[in-house]
Amino acid sequence: MNTADQNLLGPLCAFASSITWSVGVIAYSRLSQKHAPSAVNFSRATLALPLFLIALFITSGPNGFVEALLKIRSMNISWMVVSIIASYAVGDVLFLYASRFIGIPAALAIASCYPLWSALSGSFFLDQP
Repeated sequence: MNTADQNLLGPLCAFASSITWSVGVIAYSRLSQKHAPSAVNFSRATLALPLFLIALFITSGPNGFVEALLKIRSMNISWMVVSIIASYAVGDVLFLYASRFIGIPAALAIASCYPLWSALSGSFFLDQP
């Protein structure tokens, strides 16, 4: 992958992530009207791990799959656990409760500032452009 492609990969992945989150959150909000938001998020997390492993297997091949798993450091796993707790267990559950009480459109409008906070945090704490 050349440098120009690498420079675009981050923004493209962030854009694709925001699109899938927006589309998915509408379905999750509707599900949270009938089910507990924590149950909806647990189901999402339970589904995400096998999908991640399948994607890893497809992109790395049978031999590279095991090597890729062995390259994951304990520090990365620790940060992933913190990220899951922060996003799934706290952030998304609060969002789903908000969508129950103020409605999906209002909750989505408020949540649209999430990327701004991420960008500001990266700029302030990590000196990112």
